[in-house]
Amino acid sequence: MTIIIRITSSIVKLEILIKIFWTKLMQNLR
Repeated sequence: MTIIIRITSSIVKLEILIKIFWTKLMQNLR
């Protein structure tokens, strides 16, 4: 069970990083 929780938490962190990177990218394009 702990492995599943770890994987999901890492995925969530990845998604947050991607969102932050994407917003910065869009701001730079403007």
